[in-house]
Amino acid sequence: MITLFGKKKISIDRLVNYTIHFVFDIVDNHFEDIKELLKISPEFTQQPPVETMQADMLYLILFAAHMELMEQNLPAPYHQTGPKNLCEKLGEIYNVPAEQMEKMLKDELGFIKQINLPSKNLLYGLTKAFFNRYQLYKFQEEYFKNLQVPNPILLKRLDEIFALFLINYEELLNNYRLKQ
Repeated sequence: MITLFGKKKISIDRLVNYTIHFVFDIVDNHFEDIKELLKISPEFTQQPPVETMQADMLYLILFAAHMELMEQNLPAPYHQTGPKNLCEKLGEIYNVPAEQMEKMLKDELGFIKQINLPSKNLLYGLTKAFFNRYQLYKFQEEYFKNLQVPNPILLKRLDEIFALFLINYEELLNNYRLKQ
């Protein structure tokens, strides 16, 4: 709905619903593409068992990343109510209490930040967390396998893909105004 002053209004509830549907939609439609990329990547010395990979961990990683993006980009007081609302809605979807969902997402976010030290770039952390959670290290060349780091060439390719899996809340807020 366009207001008299030009910006459309969106409620925090609707923004959270959009975020949840966005993540489910993009993973449901493109997880197979990621698996195909991993299958054909020459950076692996052995082919990872992509047939057995499930999207569950990717959902957790992405919801944790979106929770962080909301905290960083939404104006007060929405930077607190947005993530809280996200945890409540995900709790309903996964049939767990909101507090437990919040703990799971915060733990995952802590893991993403820790595995990505010293960088603070969330996208790089997301890719490294994906690599770690799916144990892709052991299918690389010996050098990268021993260091427990992704091959930089493959990391860059995955970064380009995962950038499409994140909502740009800053750009969204340029087009929409949050309302109660």
